[in-house]
Amino acid sequence: MRAALYLCAALFSGWWLFRTLLVRTEPSAPLLGRTCPAHLDALLARAAVGPLAEPMRTRRRLYEDMGAQLARSGLLIGTRMEQTQGLGTSSLFRMLPGPSLEAVLTPLAEPVRAVVLPFRDTRAAAALADTVKRELAPLLPPGALWPQDPSLFHATLFHASPHAHPVKASGTQVALEVAAVQAAAGRLCPPQVVLERVVLTPSGNLLACWQVTDGTDPAALRDAMRQALPRAPPPEQQTVIEPAILYTTLARIVLSPADTKSGTAQTGASQGSGDPGQGQGGAEGKAAGSKGARSLRAGGVGEPAAAALRAAVDAMSAALCGLQATLSELWYVEEEDLLALALGGRFVQHPAPLLCQDQPASS
Repeated sequence: MRAALYLCAALFSGWWLFRTLLVRTEPSAPLLGRTCPAHLDALLARAAVGPLAEPMRTRRRLYEDMGAQLARSGLLIGTRMEQTQGLGTSSLFRMLPGPSLEAVLTPLAEPVRAVVLPFRDTRAAAALADTVKRELAPLLPPGALWPQDPSLFHATLFHASPHAHPVKASGTQVALEVAAVQAAAGRLCPPQVVLERVVLTPSGNLLACWQVTDGTDPAALRDAMRQALPRAPPPEQQTVIEPAILYTTLARIVLSPADTKSGTAQTGASQGSGDPGQGQGGAEGKAAGSKGARSLRAGGVGEPAAAALRAAVDAMSAALCGLQATLSELWYVEEEDLLALALGGRFVQHPAPLLCQDQPASS
């Protein structure tokens, strides 16, 4: 009898251990692990046929160039670069006692109307946010980093009315735009995306750069939005001008890292955001020699901090390489405050599910 009890206990313990290991080895987000580069290359190779092949190659070239910009230009804080929506960092953020950072919200007379791809996969969003907190935040002085809200991670596709080139619309016209976007979305397929790399731009924006392995490509999504929104500004007045690009802003460095030699940190009061692929602020390295700029580059001012940042970005790319998500819907958003999605302002969202009606999976 006692032996039978011991046997039952052993079997139960073995089952519990197996269950625990099973749960623990189930990833918090669909990562491919330490061998990710090889798996990622294989995954992309399988997808690099048919209509997805050329956009995939275009994105890879774009991301490689984006990744090289930091090495060429350094991290520029305090430069008079082209600005985000016409505003510099000092207009977007204020420093509070602590210190801590607070967004400056600017109400808009004409709301910005945009179509974005939200990242609704909470596990993937948590993996992105946790990696930023673990790898990048410890390198920066208090109040130097503005992390994006993980619940609002998104990729911008198209603007019906950007801030720089507003297109006025009545309530009826907005309703018609929403209906047109929802109708178009019903014919499009959810992009299945995989993270290729993390990039830190010279202006301090931390970006997750994605490849598309199935579903409708970003360029085709943007073409569909242009057809659905004929009153929208032309391509040269769009915020994102590279049709194939797909990236998510994870965080923004607002203060320069403390130089390990001098122990100083400097604000970026005049810095613009300059996300690559955007119509505003795309020329990341143009202001490298601007008077008063703080440039963290190889052999230049703040090299220890620059090296630490580069290592952190590489670590984030390694940790997140192969992160996968399915983007199942579009949002037509009305941003009542400037950069509301990025700064925690007021906005109205209108979901538009991607239903893949009457189309093959890869289109």
